[in-house]
Amino acid sequence: MDADGNLFVGGGDFNNFDAGYLGVVHAQAIADALAGLGPIDPDNPLHLARLDPRLDGFGFFGSVFNASTGELYITDGATWYATVPAPSSLAPLAAAGLLARSARRD
Repeated sequence: MDADGNLFVGGGDFNNFDAGYLGVVHAQAIADALAGLGPIDPDNPLHLARLDPRLDGFGFFGSVFNASTGELYITDGATWYATVPAPSSLAPLAAAGLLARSARRD
């Protein structure tokens, strides 16, 4: 989870062919679900954003949030992508803008 309470989910469900992205479950959708206001709708982009830094639908992503820098690191094998920290109100946009940040290959 990041500092704003957004949940980052890597991997995928290959049995249902739901893979190739890093899921970002938005904090408000989590809070609403916990308050009994209904389940998280995976088809609603206000509830779940799908990030694919490879842009090909074939990644298998992991994630790590660095609380001291505010950066989210997304892993795809030996390639790491990083977000640019932003004010909390812009955190979902910063996550979506991770493609603008550098990629490092080991």
